[in-house]
Amino acid sequence: AWSLLDGTYVIGSTTDVTDLQDAGFEVLGNRPNPFQQVTHLEFALGRESDVELSVFDVNGRLVTQRVLGRLAAGKQQTLVQLPKGKSGVYLYRVKAKDPATGNVVATMNGKMMHLR
Repeated sequence: AWSLLDGTYVIGSTTDVTDLQDAGFEVLGNRPNPFQQVTHLEFALGRESDVELSVFDVNGRLVTQRVLGRLAAGKQQTLVQLPKGKSGVYLYRVKAKDPATGNVVATMNGKMMHLR
């Protein structure tokens, strides 16, 4: 399913939230895209959440993973810098967890292009 992802779509949830965009959770993409050294990933949270970012190569191997910490509801941005590697498409997943319970409230996915 990773190959069908587009940065404009919001996919997945582990709660009863059926439409993440209505709940305020969405990926807004990364800029610049494609990028050479660093890119800014933007996303929106529907409520305060503990957030984790994972980046994978197209073979599904984890390239980098970061805990972004507790973030307030609303539009958020983080820098993404990949370890030295090949040019290509990379897939990312942003997980938002409820601070009180640790349950995943939203999983947002997208893709970005790295140029070397």
